[in-house]
Amino acid sequence: MEHQKAPVQQPTPTGAAIREWLEADHKRLEELLHLATEGNGTIDRKRYDEFRTGLLRHINIEEKILFPAAMKSNVLEQAAQLRLDHGALAALLVLDPSHTVTHALRTVLAKHNNLEEGNEGVYEECITLIGDLAGSVFANLEASPNIPLAIRAQGEKITDAAKRCLERAGYPGSLLGD
Repeated sequence: MEHQKAPVQQPTPTGAAIREWLEADHKRLEELLHLATEGNGTIDRKRYDEFRTGLLRHINIEEKILFPAAMKSNVLEQAAQLRLDHGALAALLVLDPSHTVTHALRTVLAKHNNLEEGNEGVYEECITLIGDLAGSVFANLEASPNIPLAIRAQGEKITDAAKRCLERAGYPGSLLGD
C-alpha cells in the first residue's frame, strides 16, 4: 500500500501579512503611475489604465473587505477621511489623464497612503481589530476581482464634480486648475 503524503498546510496569514500586502500594492500602484507619466511628456494610456484598474481594486478591497471586517469589532477613527479620499481618487480616475490629473492623484495618494501605512497607520489598527479573522480577510484580499473601468470623461461639469470631491476630502479644487 502506497502512503500518500499529507498536504503541507500553509500557515494562516497574520495581520502583518495583510499590511505587507496592502503596502506592497501601494508601491506597485505608485510605480505604475510613474511609468505611465514618464517619458516625453505624453501619458502611456495602457499603463495609466493598469494604474486605474489597480487603484480601483485597491479601494474596493479597503471599502468592501478590510474596513467592514475591522468595523465589526470597533469603529475606525479615520474611516470617514479615507472614504472621502477614495471618492476623490475615484472622481480623478474618471477624468481624461493629464499631468494636472496625475499631479492631483499623487497629492491625494501621498497623504492618503501615509494615513494607512506604518505601525501607527489605519492598516495596523484594522489588523488589531480583525484579530482571528486575519486569515479569511487575507484570502478575500487576494481573491478580490478587478473593477471594470468606466469610460474616461472630460468637460467642465466632470472637472467641477471632481473638484468638489477633492474639496470635500480637504484638498484644494485648484489641483485641477482654476
